[in-house]
Amino acid sequence: MAEPLDVTGPCPPAGHGIAAVARAAGWPAPAARYARTVRHLRPQQVTARVRLRGQRAFTRRFPGTTDRLLRLAAPEIGCWPSAFVPFDGRCAASWPDVAELLDGTLTLLGHPRRLRAPGGGPAELDWAQAGAPLLWRYHLHYWDWAWTLTAHGDRDEARAAFARLYTSWRAATMIDSSRGAAALDGGQAVTRRGRGRGRGP
Repeated sequence: MAEPLDVTGPCPPAGHGIAAVARAAGWPAPAARYARTVRHLRPQQVTARVRLRGQRAFTRRFPGTTDRLLRLAAPEIGCWPSAFVPFDGRCAASWPDVAELLDGTLTLLGHPRRLRAPGGGPAELDWAQAGAPLLWRYHLHYWDWAWTLTAHGDRDEARAAFARLYTSWRAATMIDSSRGAAALDGGQAVTRRGRGRGRGP
């Protein structure tokens, strides 16, 4: 182990910094890099690191107590904490008109398109949208537009509408399947891209 850093000696030349001091004291290269990183940390970051290391040490030393504490803080199974609000729910995005969506029309990127013909049922929803631009279809299958249902005054009706839309979409777009790839090119492109993210082509 390297000798402790002597901070009582003469100051290093200006511009060399703490990494130069560490190297001069005989610290190994990784320690010098660590010292160079630490010098840029804000007090809050240092405090967070100390707290994290303390929590890890407590967890290793008292696993039973840690498990009980985590169970006390855990939310009800299957539910988000009551105070949790997703980012999409907090941003002031321009979501599609909820009345139009319930009527079967979805406007994305400024272009309205019919998901179903007037009077048509959920089984008749057109999730392929073959005539739409690829970017429009990408947003269709990204589902961020469904946030507009949270603005509906009738929560039960909004839940029912979401269930109908999702059930229809799930039946029409087979994730990781070549069945109907030509008809569902937009959805297939999105789902395959999502499946392969982080794993290379």
